[in-house]
Amino acid sequence: SSGINAEYGTNSTYSDSNWLTMAQLRIDSITTRDAFEVTCLVLYPEGMPVNSTPATVTVYSVTTSPVDTIGIHTNNSSMSCVASGAPSIRWDKVGATGVTLDTNLTSSADYVTSHLFFTDVQAGDAGSYKCIADYGGMGDHSSTEALLTVYEITRDPVGQAIERQGEVEFICESNGVPSSVRC
Repeated sequence: SSGINAEYGTNSTYSDSNWLTMAQLRIDSITTRDAFEVTCLVLYPEGMPVNSTPATVTVYSVTTSPVDTIGIHTNNSSMSCVASGAPSIRWDKVGATGVTLDTNLTSSADYVTSHLFFTDVQAGDAGSYKCIADYGGMGDHSSTEALLTVYEITRDPVGQAIERQGEVEFICESNGVPSSVRC
């Protein structure tokens, strides 16, 4: 499937001693993420085809959404997204209001890549994030949500004073499902 829902129709009129035939292609739903060209082809009864100059249609959208990411407590982590065209990009933490997120943009002639960096990851950074490409008058296009999961030691071992030859036990805990937890 092409990702395009289109209707085609023709209409002929007679005006100023001339026939005018118009063809209309109406595309009301484009889901493809690529640019494409539209060309008109006119066939005359004499069998001579005439092609119009191609018109390029560029579909602006977030083309690469961020993916779920693991962040290790106090380490660094990042997410990225790519949007076609030259939009401004912002990141939102889903469910949070007034959150300003540090981003880094790189761009080419056809795409903008945005990186969201998490420096010194903390438990409060955990959550869902989305990249939003702002195309000005053409509106915003959002990526799918990506989840940042933060793994951390949730309980540190505690120092203890014991009598000589006494027993001691140390406990540490981690969130998530680590492959092992050892003291």
